[in-house]
Amino acid sequence: MLKGSLLVLVSRNFQKLVGALVFFLIGGLLDARAVGNYTLLVTVLTYVNTLGSFGIGPAHVYFRGQKQLGMAQMLGNAVAGATLFGVLSLAVFGLLSPLLSFRSYSVLSMFLFSLVFPVVILQSYLDYVWIGENRLTMYSVLYTLRFATLPFFILAGIVLPESVPGKYQGLAAALVANALLTCAFNAYMIGRAYGFRPVIDRTLFTRTARYGLSVQAGSVAQAIGYRFDVFLVNIFLAEAFLGLYSMAFRFAEVLWLLPAAISTALLPRVSTGDERAAQRATAQTSRVVFATSLLGSVGVFVLAGPLLRLLYGEKFLGSVAPLRILLLGIVVFSVQKVLANYFIGQGRAKWFLRATLFSMAVNVGLNLWLIPLPGWGIKGAALASTISYTLSTLILGGLFVRWSGISWMDILIPNRQDAAYVGARLGRLRLRAAGIRRRGATR
Repeated sequence: MLKGSLLVLVSRNFQKLVGALVFFLIGGLLDARAVGNYTLLVTVLTYVNTLGSFGIGPAHVYFRGQKQLGMAQMLGNAVAGATLFGVLSLAVFGLLSPLLSFRSYSVLSMFLFSLVFPVVILQSYLDYVWIGENRLTMYSVLYTLRFATLPFFILAGIVLPESVPGKYQGLAAALVANALLTCAFNAYMIGRAYGFRPVIDRTLFTRTARYGLSVQAGSVAQAIGYRFDVFLVNIFLAEAFLGLYSMAFRFAEVLWLLPAAISTALLPRVSTGDERAAQRATAQTSRVVFATSLLGSVGVFVLAGPLLRLLYGEKFLGSVAPLRILLLGIVVFSVQKVLANYFIGQGRAKWFLRATLFSMAVNVGLNLWLIPLPGWGIKGAALASTISYTLSTLILGGLFVRWSGISWMDILIPNRQDAAYVGARLGRLRLRAAGIRRRGATR
């Protein structure tokens, strides 16, 4: 179980690193407008995956664990859900696309791009087949492979077309090709392991969709709150400004890699019956995460300008100001990630959902006000994110302080015991790595 969990963490962080690499690749070979176009396409696919999947994947894991769903029925749900919700996503996208301002793409190219929506949803469902069977190693390998192939498709999409407009179409084609190939391989591997013989049961499908929709509300609220600003920046400003803003939050979110890994590892510790021990573990993890995020943000704040100039020349210096505004929110929100795992692990997820919904509403409202405001633009989008991240953290932190009796000081300020804890953890990792190398050498 520990091995599988660690592999999941590695694969998730690998995805974020590859995402940052692709952004840097597009920014280096093309320009801010191309980065903006790519961000828009990726955000659309993210929304399709989150909103369009209706939570059926997590519901499969639950019903499979309860022995209420067989493999054939699970695959049947996957095929039916991908078809139904994929077509629904196509229809919604067709209605909304004129409002989203895809200036660099023709109606035909956007229609062809949208045909991959059912594939994206099916890919998500197939991932949860492996999770439901507790095949976390296979899930992690396939998830990693999906993002390992992406830079090659992106590079081909940039290099092969001769014209700049053609290169924008190439970015869309790269995303489609990567989704088709990796989804087909995922289905092939499931077929080898279990046989791909889907059986569609309408009663089971309806029951699964209802349960999935109930647990998906938090993810939907987070998706809207986190990246709705992408659409607003594109609508009110232009693709080039979206590219500058995208580069800013990509740089900033790299600071979440380590805190996300640390806070996810906390979840099993807070899911035990000892609430007091869970509270102490949460406070300690929060202190470590806050300190590492703060140190990293100071470095990024100082080096952002020189680093962007070194990588891209003058093209992305407009990202520096929004990046620096985002850093405060990134640091504060790293604590929220820890607290969220505490609330989920202790069966109090409704409070996490309420805080997320509130911060989402604030984020959207502030973006609508600040982005069109003269002199603010993408700096306004960054400020809206920082404020909403901070409010969400204050809500969950206030509840945690009230229920645990642990002070804000003990949530944020590291002590000597934390240094010893981190040292011990690093020592264990070194020993584990040494053991893996020894086993590899003896084979």
